[in-house]
Amino acid sequence: MTTEILKELFSVYGNPSSSLIDKRFLITCLLGFAGFFRISELLEVKMKHIRIMDSHMEITVSKSKTDQHREGHIVFISRINSITCPVAFLEIYLNEAKIDIVKDAECYLICRMFKVKKGHKVSKTLGISYTTTSEIFRENVSKLKISTNLSLHSLRSGGASAAAANGVSDRLISKQGRWSSEKGRNGYIKDTVKTRLGVSSSLGL
Repeated sequence: MTTEILKELFSVYGNPSSSLIDKRFLITCLLGFAGFFRISELLEVKMKHIRIMDSHMEITVSKSKTDQHREGHIVFISRINSITCPVAFLEIYLNEAKIDIVKDAECYLICRMFKVKKGHKVSKTLGISYTTTSEIFRENVSKLKISTNLSLHSLRSGGASAAAANGVSDRLISKQGRWSSEKGRNGYIKDTVKTRLGVSSSLGL
């Protein structure tokens, strides 16, 4: 997953007339990418784990493989001046889904939806499975007709790779992605050609 592909997905699924199910798919992609989430972590997020502020949002990861930094695994996602801002789009999604962060504390972020006469209605108690999430992801991404073979795993890898390419420190990438080792983190990061060329071009030859 790259920023460019994510923006293309947003152009298809992020317009005001998109269905609630399409917006749920897109919020999965935006947060998975920006928060370097394992999909298993994201599917466990409930409203009680989310705090939205003027400058950013915080998501507490209740179940994670590691806790090396002992900070409760809080993922910070900045509010940015862009139509693809994950924070702003989450607010749009919650408003359309009629989900209240305080009143619906036990509602899953990636919640199950039921077909009604006009659109869909969310379940305030049920989430969706990894299998269902994966099927939706593959089906929607296939509509872009891109040659890259993407999966839910690509969101976490793509976000970390984009951060590395833009000069974010290894320490902060590890914190955001909750990696317990350098080897684990580096296995997710795919270097761009520009980044790889920077090695030899910096040698002063």
